[in-house]
Amino acid sequence: MTSRLQSPNNKARRSLWRAFTLIELLVVVAVAALLVATALPMQLESPVKKRAILCMYNCKQLATGYLMYALDNHDVVLASAPNISGVPVWVRGNVATLPDAVETRLITESPTFPYLGSQGLFRCPADESAFLQQGQVIPRNRSYSLNGFMGPANNPVIERNRDILVSITTLSSIRPTAAPGPSAVFLFLDEHENSIDDAQFLPFGDFRRYGNQEWLNCPSGRHNNASGFAFADGHAEVHKWQDSPVTAVQLGPPPKPGSFPRQAGPTDYAWWTNHIAAFR
Repeated sequence: MTSRLQSPNNKARRSLWRAFTLIELLVVVAVAALLVATALPMQLESPVKKRAILCMYNCKQLATGYLMYALDNHDVVLASAPNISGVPVWVRGNVATLPDAVETRLITESPTFPYLGSQGLFRCPADESAFLQQGQVIPRNRSYSLNGFMGPANNPVIERNRDILVSITTLSSIRPTAAPGPSAVFLFLDEHENSIDDAQFLPFGDFRRYGNQEWLNCPSGRHNNASGFAFADGHAEVHKWQDSPVTAVQLGPPPKPGSFPRQAGPTDYAWWTNHIAAFR
């Protein structure tokens, strides 16, 4: 006579198998698929976010060096371009062409470099622009530019807008009681790969009216159509462009100067008018 008694191990195995129905297995599969679908975009996006954070850090460090120079030099701010006043330029050279684009000496000779001590701070980690020199592909040495209204400068754009905007020659001239104040006036930004040349950034020729203006200098779109900024109070942020697609680039090597997107949107134009300099 065959015994119907089962060992405890057999009972446990049968109980285990009966614990998972088809519906339960489908639920587990669905939950796993949902987790993968949620985690995958985060994994794909994390390098972009990481580079944006590092760019913001670079901007903040550049601003710190810039502000420290002014504090050590009787409140005088470095210029964005050569000038007749004799005020030093933040950084010399035209990085749209060789040899300046790869000449590290131009970076180490910046009056702010002693406060920073790192050439890497002058280059955005998402900037892929490079030049071919003596058979070698060499990354561009600088990704950032200085607000064109900072320091004395000989520039027709500044002269044309001088009746409504104040050119900033000292830190104290960016008054907290004036609009915009130090927390709104930008110092540095990462400029578009096909736009950057000298150290001066001026987005438009006329800050009185939009008039479908094209960019004079174009901000970068390396961070999902956003750019890194540092402001006169020392803080930094990544600003997203609302109606100005600036992501298209022609890298090379060498990058193609002047091939940046042309049209700026009215919303972004208004943002610039409120962050370039104090109004009279």
